[in-house]
Amino acid sequence: MNKSLPYTKLTIISNGPFGFDGSKYRGLKVFVNYIEKLIPIFSEIRICTPILRKGEEGYDSVSGFEVPGDIKFIELPSKVGKDRGFIQKIIRQFKITQVICKRLREWDLIYIFIPSSAGAITFYINKFFRKPFFVYLASDWQDILPYTFEWVGIRKYILYPIYKVLYGIWEAHIVRNSPLTLVVGSALYDKYNGNEHPIYQTVPLIDLPSTYLFNREDTCISEPIKCLFVGSLTSRKGVKYLIEGVHQLIRESYRIKLNIVGSGGLENKLKVLTKELGIEDHVKYYGYVKHGSDLFQIYRDSDIFILPTFSEGFPRVLYEAMSQSLPIVTTAVSGIPGLVKNEENALLLPPGDSYKVAESIKRIIEDKELRKRLIRNGRKTVEPILLQDAAEQISTLLNKHLSQSL
Repeated sequence: MNKSLPYTKLTIISNGPFGFDGSKYRGLKVFVNYIEKLIPIFSEIRICTPILRKGEEGYDSVSGFEVPGDIKFIELPSKVGKDRGFIQKIIRQFKITQVICKRLREWDLIYIFIPSSAGAITFYINKFFRKPFFVYLASDWQDILPYTFEWVGIRKYILYPIYKVLYGIWEAHIVRNSPLTLVVGSALYDKYNGNEHPIYQTVPLIDLPSTYLFNREDTCISEPIKCLFVGSLTSRKGVKYLIEGVHQLIRESYRIKLNIVGSGGLENKLKVLTKELGIEDHVKYYGYVKHGSDLFQIYRDSDIFILPTFSEGFPRVLYEAMSQSLPIVTTAVSGIPGLVKNEENALLLPPGDSYKVAESIKRIIEDKELRKRLIRNGRKTVEPILLQDAAEQISTLLNKHLSQSL
């Protein structure tokens, strides 16, 4: 990689937490690999992020892989314990502001990931310091806002409309004033393309070596039919509607097994729903599974992949499912329709509709030609993407734009 950049020290403002096991910092494999590939470009890399300690809620899901020891961390306050309410969130934002105000003057080049409050705070504080920066926009801020707070009562009818407008303004202002912005998915690219400053679709942050590719022509060959969900167990992912859809199919005498991989705040409520519907014997909760051979074996043992999400940039799990020759059912939201075409490489449906989830699964089970077409075209979609390198893209774009505009 080219190391001729005028700025050699990089500070990343992360939009998600990392873990600390007592001696080493740890993170998601795809992000750790991404950072490792950035190391040759910069003389120093710092990550400004919340840190979860071993034993804290959410630690396992963000701490699969060790971060290289030469990466430095700046810790931000994280939401743990009783830090759930609206007032506590405001207090935490104030504490984040204090940390960033204190440290920002030391930074050389800033890489801001949004949506995140720390990213927005950094952007606005940096208006006074005028340090060079660029932005990574992972998803539409207004799309994920409904899942940021509990919008009930006065919050739902008064605060939510205000916040929705403000978050849209903040996102647009940050992107409009960023010298260089990388966005996830075609929806965000279309939204901001045409700005004065350059906008690029980012190369996906995925970790799929060619050895993980799995070719097969067909699935659903034997019963029970194994349906798979991989992701965080939050309301934004729509898992409730998948469980209800599987329940409907079981009532229609389909032999279905639903495997759910992931953890999150809704896990207990989803297990209660599974029990209330009387389908405990048909649903298996794996919890968090480390990215690697064990996870990909679950993909390979499955017949259909379902992601009934309400909002995404473009989810990594769809690339993974395509790479494992799985037919996909997902929702036509955010950046997904930019790469996924209905009845070509997936079946697309609206979010929040358990009936359509069930009908889509049923179609894939019963229509062999459709199923094989989705598998074949999904694999063709993902194979050229795996040849791209996200860190190489950063190096190229910074060399192209850094001296001109940052």
